Amino acid sequence: TPSAIHHAGQCALEQLDFVSARRLLDDALVQHRRIGNHHDAAVTLGLLAQLALNEQRPDEARGLSFESQRTFRSLHDPKCGAREAVFHATVLMALGDGAAALPHAESAAETYRELGFRLHRARALCTVGCIHAMLGDGLAARRALFEGLGEQQRATRDAGLPDLLEMI
Repeated sequence: TPSAIHHAGQCALEQLDFVSARRLLDDALVQHRRIGNHHDAAVTLGLLAQLALNEQRPDEARGLSFESQRTFRSLHDPKCGAREAVFHATVLMALGDGAAALPHAESAAETYRELGFRLHRARALCTVGCIHAMLGDGLAARRALFEGLGEQQRATRDAGLPDLLEMI
């Protein structure tokens, strides 16, 4: 039941129905926690963080994404932890704190390298490049973005290619 509610909340979020998304995701989170499903609770926290950011509540998004990331780390789930680290970096960027965002994005890129997930690494490197650009380090931004482009070219899918080329 909580998984179905979670997915309904995710669909509402994707359709920009923030009121329904909040109601459904809050309910799913309570139920996941009640039955001890920590992984899915962390995924739900990440969606609630996305919702908060979409609703222009970045401080709430920061707390939720940090809790989600911390939970994945405690569960020793590097893939989901890296995904949440990239989002947490995005939230920190939205708050104007590029210096705090950079280690999260770089850590995610390194985790994806270790896991051999080229496409995910390319996207993480895109975030790293954006952060460097935000911090005024054009050379580091270019280096990260071109490294991401190289990863993208070696990946089996090219869905992220337009975003990387736009950033470069």
